[in-house]
Amino acid sequence: MSCRVPAFLPKGICIALTLALISFLQISPAHSESGQQQPRSDKGTDNGLSGYQEAERNPDQQEMKKNVAQMQERVQQLQKEIAEIRDKAMDNNPELEDLLKELVLTRDEIMSENLAREDVEMKRLEEIDKKLQNEDNSREKKDKLQREKKNIYRDYKKAEYRTENNQKVRELREKFYTELMEAAKKEDPEAEEMLNELNRLRHQLNFARPEASPEEASPDGQ
Repeated sequence: MSCRVPAFLPKGICIALTLALISFLQISPAHSESGQQQPRSDKGTDNGLSGYQEAERNPDQQEMKKNVAQMQERVQQLQKEIAEIRDKAMDNNPELEDLLKELVLTRDEIMSENLAREDVEMKRLEEIDKKLQNEDNSREKKDKLQREKKNIYRDYKKAEYRTENNQKVRELREKFYTELMEAAKKEDPEAEEMLNELNRLRHQLNFARPEASPEEASPDGQ
């Protein structure tokens, strides 16, 4: 499904927009990350979740893989349905586009300031990645580059933390998510129930997947 977004938004914002509804319950003070509210959704089944719980009680590896696969399939279905609701909500509420623009541009400005404060150069990360892909480099040189990349990433995370906890960014983000959620519920009253189910499944899958490697956790997604 294509992602219709305003022209002013930076490349890749489609991902952020897609996650706007998915992330709502995780940042809303009215809901815990573990999903204390657990209504069932009529748009799908809970077979994946119940199956995984059964696999925990009877840890057969094949059964575990089967039920994890069912959960992943349900997550994909929910993400698709939520994306469709999001698009309708954005289409029918033009004021959300203005609010999103303010949020994105404000966050980018504050993030740039924090990156400069931490002396983080994103171009340097690109240079390091290119050098790491060069097979002619010695192991010693690659280790040195990896250490430098790790230090840059550490400083990047500091800047990101400051940005996400900036009062203005938090207020704009909460306002956008709140208004988007209200618009989504007008499009589909079950939107919040779908988000609850999605958060539960994602929470369960976190225990079934291997932890991300340091390379997967890099700020540039490499």
